[in-house]
Amino acid sequence: VNPMPAHAVGTVSVSLKRIYDNKTSNNVDYTYDNLLGPDITSITPSTVAPNTSNTFSLTGTNFLNYGPINLTSISTGNYHTCGVNSNGDGYCWGEGTYGKLGNGSTTNISTPVLVSQGARPAGVTFSSISAGENHTCGVGSNGRGYCWGYNPYGQLGNGNTGTDSSIPVLVSKGDRPTGVTFTKVNAGRYHTCGIGSNGQGYCWGYNASGQVGNGSTNPAYAPALVSQGARPSGGTFTDISAGGYYSCGVGNNGQAYCWGANGNYQLGTGNTTGSSTPVLVIQGARPSNVTYTSVDTGHQHTCGLGSDGNGYCWGNNTDGHLGDGTTTNRSTPVLVKLFDQYEYQITIGNNTLAQ
Repeated sequence: VNPMPAHAVGTVSVSLKRIYDNKTSNNVDYTYDNLLGPDITSITPSTVAPNTSNTFSLTGTNFLNYGPINLTSISTGNYHTCGVNSNGDGYCWGEGTYGKLGNGSTTNISTPVLVSQGARPAGVTFSSISAGENHTCGVGSNGRGYCWGYNPYGQLGNGNTGTDSSIPVLVSKGDRPTGVTFTKVNAGRYHTCGIGSNGQGYCWGYNASGQVGNGSTNPAYAPALVSQGARPSGGTFTDISAGGYYSCGVGNNGQAYCWGANGNYQLGTGNTTGSSTPVLVIQGARPSNVTYTSVDTGHQHTCGLGSDGNGYCWGNNTDGHLGDGTTTNRSTPVLVKLFDQYEYQITIGNNTLAQ
């Protein structure tokens, strides 16, 4: 048998040929769903008797392997998950609606599938991937941003809206100066944010609550520069996160800043006033010398990691997701507590002692 080359997504026809009359029969089509096609080097037996049932043994490479994928990073979205392996390959799995798995399909898949090359040049891998609600974005090894999936509000950042994509598309230059690449992208609900190699924040997509952070509530179909807001002059971002209808970031001064919707105190300002530019997160329960090293946004609550190694959260807390032992919404950061002790109130006579 002649070696069969690897195949791209699609259908390949495999046929059996009778040796004595060189007649081909029994054509069978096999469909490959964004997996490397097998490179078949031999089929045993190579000849069979007519009208008989036979089992064939195939040797070669690129056969489906259900072994573990060695991921270096992983991100969870809305009913789907994505990760990057040590070779820079992107994999996604779960709900495939709107093409958010990036494999050229909208089919749900329960095992990791390879993200298509899409708009990435040959040889460009992924350095990171972020799974949002119904879209996914990543940073290529060339520093470019790539997104795929749902795009009614321009959250893919490719300059248009209303056209979903099941394979990676290139994020437009937008407000980024020439030569500025991405060091991070983070996909939210209907918008996306990233940090440029110049340390500035850029967001795009749905913006009705000011979550893009450019002082406007108009949608942004390409990266828009996040305004200075409450940040000191010349300040940059070291981390950024796109949430439900708001965004947050950490400045190079170690302070946290948020912008967008604030109906559940998710901006951490002590009130419910929203903002279309970055506002400072109040100190709250943090000691005066503690700064932030990272921040992460949810749908209506936010958490940050302090330089003291403790977690601090604020916003909606109806299910106890702030980790402070209550279900009370918090307008400023509270300490995430590990309750390994019970609190007792001891009354002796007319005196009360608390322990």
